[in-house]
Amino acid sequence: MKTLSEKTFDIGNGLTIDCRSERTRSGFRHLAVACGNGREVAKAKACYCNRTWEGFEFESVIQRVAGRLPKEQGAAVLAFCEKYREPNRLAPVAAVMGLLGLLGLLAEGLAESNAAQTRILKTVPGIDLPADWDGLPEDVKAKRLAGVVKVMREP
Repeated sequence: MKTLSEKTFDIGNGLTIDCRSERTRSGFRHLAVACGNGREVAKAKACYCNRTWEGFEFESVIQRVAGRLPKEQGAAVLAFCEKYREPNRLAPVAAVMGLLGLLGLLAEGLAESNAAQTRILKTVPGIDLPADWDGLPEDVKAKRLAGVVKVMREP
């Protein structure tokens, strides 16, 4: 069979999953082999006639492998899939805030930079500023906003 793609996922704690996609007569298949500390511990296969509706390539076959692993390792694999699938929705906000911070510093100064970043931050659902935010010195606000941008950029 012709290999279409290959990828290795490092789950952690010595567990890796080697995946590959192969062409078949009626479509394609995904194969996965879980290795714990260099030795094969489980494998799985998923066959497709058309395309898959996965959050990322090999997700379904990795979940099948998880079901064939001991409970603790299977849970770690499923948690990995959940984290791997989730996009960082805050990264674009962090990019805009960083840009506004830079432009604000160049054009207007620290106070305007902080105000612009704060306006953007307030648009993110679930984020509340401290009650004493308006009374903080501008350099403290700038330091905290820089910390927020750093955390938002993390995957």
